[in-house]
Amino acid sequence: MRIKSGVVAIVALCLLFLFASASVAEIPPGWEKVGDGGLVDGTPAPGGPYDSKPARNNSYAWSMGTLQCEEDLYLYIGAYRNFPHGAFLGPISPFPIDSSLFGDSIPPEETWDLGTVEIMRKNITDDGPWEIVPLTPYVGAGDLSGNQGFRKMYTYKDVLYAGTMNMKLTSQGWNGVPKILAISNCEDELVDVSPPVVSADLEENKAYSYRGMVEHNEIFYVAYEYGVFSSIDPSSGWSRLSDNGRMGYITDLVSFQGSLWAVTSDGEDGWRLFRWHPTLTPVGNPVLNGSWEDMTPSLKQAVHVGANGFVYDDHLYIATLNGGFPLYDVDLLNADISLLLDRMVKVFYPSYLYRFDGEEWETVMGNGIGIKGPGFGVPTNVYLWTNGIHDGDLYISTFDLRSMFYAIDWDNLELIETGDNVMVDALKSLVSVHIMGFCQMAGITLPPAPSLSEIVHAFLNHGSPVGFDLFRSEDGVNFEPVVQDGFGDTMQYGGRTMITTQKNCKDILWLGTSNPGNGCQVWRYEKVPVATETVGVYPEPDGMSYSVRVTPCSEENNGEVSGDIVESLVDVVPLLSETSEETDSIFFELELVNSDDICLIEICGYFDEADNDWLPETQPNLWWYSGSEWNELDVTWADLGEGQWKACTELPGESWGSIFAAALDPSIFEADVPSGEEPGGSTGGGSGCNVGSVLPGILLVVLPLMVLFSRKNIK
Repeated sequence: MRIKSGVVAIVALCLLFLFASASVAEIPPGWEKVGDGGLVDGTPAPGGPYDSKPARNNSYAWSMGTLQCEEDLYLYIGAYRNFPHGAFLGPISPFPIDSSLFGDSIPPEETWDLGTVEIMRKNITDDGPWEIVPLTPYVGAGDLSGNQGFRKMYTYKDVLYAGTMNMKLTSQGWNGVPKILAISNCEDELVDVSPPVVSADLEENKAYSYRGMVEHNEIFYVAYEYGVFSSIDPSSGWSRLSDNGRMGYITDLVSFQGSLWAVTSDGEDGWRLFRWHPTLTPVGNPVLNGSWEDMTPSLKQAVHVGANGFVYDDHLYIATLNGGFPLYDVDLLNADISLLLDRMVKVFYPSYLYRFDGEEWETVMGNGIGIKGPGFGVPTNVYLWTNGIHDGDLYISTFDLRSMFYAIDWDNLELIETGDNVMVDALKSLVSVHIMGFCQMAGITLPPAPSLSEIVHAFLNHGSPVGFDLFRSEDGVNFEPVVQDGFGDTMQYGGRTMITTQKNCKDILWLGTSNPGNGCQVWRYEKVPVATETVGVYPEPDGMSYSVRVTPCSEENNGEVSGDIVESLVDVVPLLSETSEETDSIFFELELVNSDDICLIEICGYFDEADNDWLPETQPNLWWYSGSEWNELDVTWADLGEGQWKACTELPGESWGSIFAAALDPSIFEADVPSGEEPGGSTGGGSGCNVGSVLPGILLVVLPLMVLFSRKNIK
């Protein structure tokens, strides 16, 4: 019982992948959700034990690939189903916990369909719907013998290859042998082209999967944890590379500077990096001769158990992985408890990012502060899970450990007597010892003798928002956040897969997520023109708040255009009807940067009824002078509550070089000005995207319509 208690303590950690409800967040420009809720319901196997395959059980968009089918390009998603609830709350868990402790945060127990797999696709040329890829004869429980999902996809010679994960669990009839299926045409059935992995060579109670796939020197290489295979035509067979010199289990394959590289993981000594050196192999030899050279840098830390590898800007990058990796090579049912507890501690180490130019190594992220700190400054980012390249920029996504804690009803769990359920005991220990220790190290204030829920609440509400992060870099060294809250969903703990396609010569980045509560999502990013916003006070220092949002005509000019309100130096009196000095009015112009590249300008003013007694009865519009007459622009007034108002309008292109005005008495703009007559001073000229210099103007009297000015740009 002692050993099993340790096992459950580790399994309990995995249970924390079950979490709560989503929150609303602002979506970054250019990002669009194109798949939600696990994408699409599956088709149960005829005669199988399940009568449905609900989409919500597609926990991960675990792999992603593309296939060209005649004129149309399809995006394929390989799902990981029923994780982690099916694995750790279901019949294969040695000490299943009552799923009611998780409420409706996870799919209902009656919908769990263990040992099933799913591939989905979408026509991205025509923006078609998500649809199921028929897996006959590889459908349903048993037909894929314990396969839990498709972990890796890769397109080689116009064929899409999908690799599975399998469990070696004899008690369930699962033989552990992972498979590779080939998809060569959108209409044909999938073909099994799996390399020759023998079940008898695999250890019990462990998972095996194809993690590495890469084309190198026009040869296709694939790797499961303990073997690398090569082929120029997988339908005709594979050759296995020698294991000589390689240590640990393989987590990735990379082609870099003319060599094949393997990244490996080791729960004791951490990740390693090996370079393949082939030698002459006799004809007919089933194993390709050669050896693996250990190229692991000395800056590596043993606490970082696993890693991914990728190439960007002629550098080989290593992105570290902890989380579940310390437990991956452990037989959870039979391991020594001291080993399990030692590995459990390593779960919590945040990720580092390294890079190698072929001669020198450097730490890109991990040994600094802020965004250069471990986990991009978020200590619960324990995976740098996947990466993508879009328009020359590098994107890296994370796995945020905090998301794992949301679903559990900690108050009710704490009421369960110690000793009644080993899993519950492990969860209690995990929070009261490990998470509480983390809070103390992070300086998080806790009440005296805190309850489990108080500890978890403090943990979840410390630092950045909960949910996976996505970072972008233009040079592979300096990063900025794109998303830091799982696109507003606290259940979305991982950005799991990324791939780039092109449409109309423009890059499109696709990102698939891990969301065990609500089902995986797929997001699409295409660079779009993004407005630059300037805020200020006009007139300074005690005028009114304003904002000017300037949008470029092309995404290529993002950040290069801007606009601001400036005082006019033009004598506008000849342009107005007679009016007393008491008339409340305001006049201003725009100062534009790179006006030829601007397509849209919006200005807003912000007002308080306490300072403007004409609100809310009077809500003036904005006017602009065309050179011969004043033209009225409708202003949209929005009640923000508590006496606060926002007034906004879009400016037509022909008005950008003009004088703008507002008044409580609009009759002042009814002056009869001769056509073509200009007031004293320079009025500039131009319209639309071709505005040149902007006009100066004169301030008459202050009216609270426009906004105030500090010359601060917000991009």
